[in-house]
Formats: sequence, structure tokens, C-alpha cells
Amino acid sequence: MASTDDSPTGLGGWAISQQCFDWILENVASGSKVLEFGSGMGTEFLLEHFEMTSIEQDPFWMNGFSGSRYIFAPIENDWYSWEALKQGNLENDYVLIIVDGPTRFSTTERINEASETTRTGIEEYYLAHPEIFHDAYILFDDTNTEEITEVCEWFLTQGFEKVVEMSDGWKQFTVVRKENLIK
Repeated sequence: MASTDDSPTGLGGWAISQQCFDWILENVASGSKVLEFGSGMGTEFLLEHFEMTSIEQDPFWMNGFSGSRYIFAPIENDWYSWEALKQGNLENDYVLIIVDGPTRFSTTERINEASETTRTGIEEYYLAHPEIFHDAYILFDDTNTEEITEVCEWFLTQGFEKVVEMSDGWKQFTVVRKENLIK
């Protein structure tokens, strides 16, 4: 399997894949609000089309790309600090939520060595704040890994439906959605 690290766009590798980016462009209206948990190189390309809010644990990526609203949130209990997210005033009208972080790695430190993944904390955060997630596409990057697949599958047990799952042979992403029928 070939890595997409050498993509001419800079997508792939640690960033979302070109295939993932293309899916987003085809399914999310330009100008829509997008929330990303974990920013990076993909943020630069998403900013050209969307109103971005980027949650980031790593000071290196904070304010990395002009135009995104960055919220610094250190890791606490396998997820971003709830207090930092509260202070960041997350909204309830995101069309797309990208879950591509947090990672166990940082430019400044390694996150909890014993942690299998730091994305499992999104489950409790969802249960406490479902209004942020309903009616939005939730895109899980890296579902070719067991840990991320398990988190994605947990959302399916909560009434979310799988919209798409795509792989370029190296990276895989999965999109789920739960429509709020009571508005």
C-alpha cells in the first residue's frame, strides 16, 4: 500500500487524505461551519472553503493557519479539557465535525503512555453535549486503526447511522450522522 504523504496538495499522512477532502467538498456546502478536533495541514485546505473552529492540544499547531478560530484545550482524561471547550463557546450549528485528534503525540510531550487512544473521551463528551453533534456529519479520520474504529462504532450504538466509509488503500475515514427529528 502506498502512502499518500507525498500528495502534491500536502494532504495524506497525518492530515486527512485527498479522498476525504474531496468527499467533504462534495457533501458540505461551501461556507458551512466546521468543527475540527485536531488541527494540522488539512486545516489550511479546509479554510479555503469553510468557516473553521479548530480544537488543539498542541501549542505548535495553535493559530497555525490564519482564518480558523483556535481553541487551546490540553488533554484531560483521554479528551480535550471540558473547561477549555466550555470557555471556547462551541456552537450548535456545525455542519461537519472532524475527529482527527487528539493524538497521543505532541510536539512538546507524549500524552499518557498507558492510553490506547485519547479519542475515547469523545464518548462522554457527546453524552454531556449531544446538541453539538446532532444534525452534523461526524467524520472520523483514521478508522483503519482499531482504536478509532471502536470509537466510531460506539457512535453507531447511540443511534448514529453510517453515511460513508472510504479508504485509499492507506488511510480510511468514516462518516456518521444522527438527524435530530425534534427541532
